[in-house]
Amino acid sequence: MQPYNLVDRKEFINMVKVLNPRYSLPGRKDFTATAVPKLYNEVRDKIRQELSLIKKDTTSVTTDCWTSIANTSLLQCILSHQSGH
Repeated sequence: MQPYNLVDRKEFINMVKVLNPRYSLPGRKDFTATAVPKLYNEVRDKIRQELSLIKKDTTSVTTDCWTSIANTSLLQCILSHQSGH
């Protein structure tokens, strides 16, 4: 992942212009105020919708958090649905 301010860097802007001169590159604030919150809400709503279809007494959720060798925080979430009850 890259920081949001990548889109404000001169080198990145120039690269995008070379790839597609007609493309209007959104700024960092567009990502932080609009794009990322919108994506978050869409994914959250989709997960809620999917979870609502599963019987609660047949579902288990396991999470595991750790830090990689590169000191990057990671989160793994595994959802297990067991039927037959």
